Amino acid sequence: MENLLQSPITIILIAVVVIFVTLSALLARYKRCPSDKILVIY
Repeated sequence: MENLLQSPITIILIAVVVIFVTLSALLARYKRCPSDKILVIY
């Protein structure tokens, strides 16, 4: 497990996931969502 955490590929994958989640959250906020989607998210 320590090797896995130290490998550059794992770090890149984690960074990509974090960036993707952040971008999707920002996009969801900027778009005027119907109340259905807002209720599902929260």
